Amino acid sequence: MTLAEIIRFIDSQKRKRKLEAQERASFDYTLADLIGRSIARLHSSSNTLPHIAEAYPNLFDKEEVDEKIQEKKDEVSAMRFRM
Repeated sequence: MTLAEIIRFIDSQKRKRKLEAQERASFDYTLADLIGRSIARLHSSSNTLPHIAEAYPNLFDKEEVDEKIQEKKDEVSAMRFRM
């Protein structure tokens, strides 16, 4: 490797680590917000937690999550009907 390639590699690693740290900080911030909302629910029943797709929009597709929630509701409904 030439000196220029080594310098580019080091700069690339720095950028990569910075992006990973920013991503981790973003997740930590979101988690702290969710913990705060969960604690707020103890004091007031009007406070609710957002669905996971709303809390982490970059990781989950809202439509897929909504479909899974609907499927679970349908299963519960069918189970209640059977009883």
